[in-house]
Parts: sequence; C-alpha cells; structure tokens
Amino acid sequence: DQAIELRPLPDQDRPADFSGAVGRFEFDGMEIPTQWRTGEPQRVALRIKGKGNFAVMNAPALAPEPLWKIYPGQDQFTPGDQASFSGSKIFQYNALPRQAGSHQAGFSLSYFDPELARYQTIKSPTRTITVEGSDLPPEEAKTTASPTPDPAPPPAPADTPAPPHHTAGNPHPLLPLTEQPAFPWWLAAASALFLAGPLSATYQKLRTNPERLARAAAARATNRAIRQAKHCAASSNITGFFEAARLALQHQLARKWRQTPQAITLADVQLRLPADSPVTAFFREADRISYGTATTPESLPAWQELLMTALYSLSSPTAS
Repeated sequence: DQAIELRPLPDQDRPADFSGAVGRFEFDGMEIPTQWRTGEPQRVALRIKGKGNFAVMNAPALAPEPLWKIYPGQDQFTPGDQASFSGSKIFQYNALPRQAGSHQAGFSLSYFDPELARYQTIKSPTRTITVEGSDLPPEEAKTTASPTPDPAPPPAPADTPAPPHHTAGNPHPLLPLTEQPAFPWWLAAASALFLAGPLSATYQKLRTNPERLARAAAARATNRAIRQAKHCAASSNITGFFEAARLALQHQLARKWRQTPQAITLADVQLRLPADSPVTAFFREADRISYGTATTPESLPAWQELLMTALYSLSSPTAS
C-alpha cells in the first residue's frame, strides 16, 4: 500500500469561468464566421489540445460574453494515449449576436496547472466580425404579475312578478314512442352520440401516436437543419454548411435507428450503410472539414446536390 496525498483546488484567484479542467492546454484552431446578423445564430467551433482531464472540460465561452447568447452544442474528444490523458477536443455550438457593429471575437479557457500550482487563463487569437441589424433588447427576468381582482358582481334586479306558467300538453298522448313525429330525430341523435365515442378515441390515439410524433419532430428538425445549410452555403460558410447538413442526416438516421441524433458518427454510418452510400460520403467529408481540412466554396454546389441525394436515399422504404 502507498499513501496518496489529495489536495483540494485553491479558492484563491480562482477564475469565474473555471469549470474543473486540470492539466495543461492550448488552443489548436477555431472557426468563427466573419459576417453575422443580430438575432440569427451561427455555428462556431474550436479545438483544444494538451494533457489533463478533458472529460470535465466545458466549452469555452465566446468573448466578449455580453455580446452573445450561447446555445448548448456538442463536443468530440480524440485521445492521444491509451489512458486518454492527452489528446484534443473539438467543441461546436451555436451563438447569437445581440449588438450590431464591428467586434473582436475570440475564446478563453481557464484551468488549473498542477505543476505551477496556480490557475491559468489562455486566450485564442481574436477575429474581427461584422454584425448587421438592430441591437436586441437585454433579457429581463420574468416577474409574476399581481392577480387582477375579480369584478364586483352586478346589483341584484328589483323584484318582478314571475310570468304566468303554461303547461304544454302532448298533442299525441296515446301514440307509441316509435310512432311519435320526433322519433327519427331522437334515433339519429342517439346514433351520432354512439359513434362519437369510438371516433373520438381513434382520433385521440392517432394524434398522440408516438411514432407519428417522432416522425413529425424529425421532419421539423431536418427542415431546420437544411435551411441552415442553405444559408451557410449562400454565405460561403463551408464549416457551417457541413455541420448543418450532417445534422439533417443525423436526424433522419436517428428516427430509423432509434438513437440520439448527435450520437451518430461516421463509424456508425460505415457499419450500417454501404460504402458507396451518399450518406457515408457526406459524413466522411464533414469529418474532414471538422478536423480542419480545407475545401473551396466552388465545390459547395456539388456537395449540396449530394446532400439532397443522401436525404432522398434515407426516405426510401428500403433504407435500413
């Protein structure tokens, strides 16, 4: 047996954005679009390499923080050794600018360096971005409005004599019920009520069918991702196009394979789809772009056509 000394992380000089990363890290690449519009989110990406506990590292915030609204994204870790103590991690998420103008955007990360026994904060290179549009109002905390008092009841009417009561006699007192003039109407009303119950239950069952709801949700998410891909292609945002297009394919595959969309990787696609599938080709190119492989905007039309082919192949009833 050996004695091990465990030391708590110091509270003194702890940065506000410290999320638990311990080791030594550095920025190894980033992707920030240069053209933005207030209220419209776009995808940003960065890669961090080094040695330490990558598992508890949160995505570095985009600075300056008051300028942005950040949405949850996804990350991917590539180990550099068997113990996964060294390697690199890619973070991708959507950010929405609040203020128009020209700004310097970048990332920062705080971690604890055990060799130096103190906290370190590293900053990525900044990029000049242009944000068009009108400034968004600051977000305010929602307050609970005081309940509106009920209106006072109207005054009671003055006493008035009740109208005389007349008893209407039955014009056919001795006829059987089936021969009464209103009997066909009563029968029709009873039949309608009898059928209304099963029809209502069938409609409710179809409306809340989990499979139908899943298909509708996947279709909406796919359409959103396709619109984002078209927007990125129009602005020659190559990284944004491939990320949005891959997400559209992930939503379609997730419905068929009953998985979380972001959990579907190139390895899953290669395992379950043919090697010459357009879906496999698109995932392979999207991974190359994520790892910094350059491509030209002139090739985007061909990739857009391949995306449509891949989506069509997934809509086929025989697609696995």
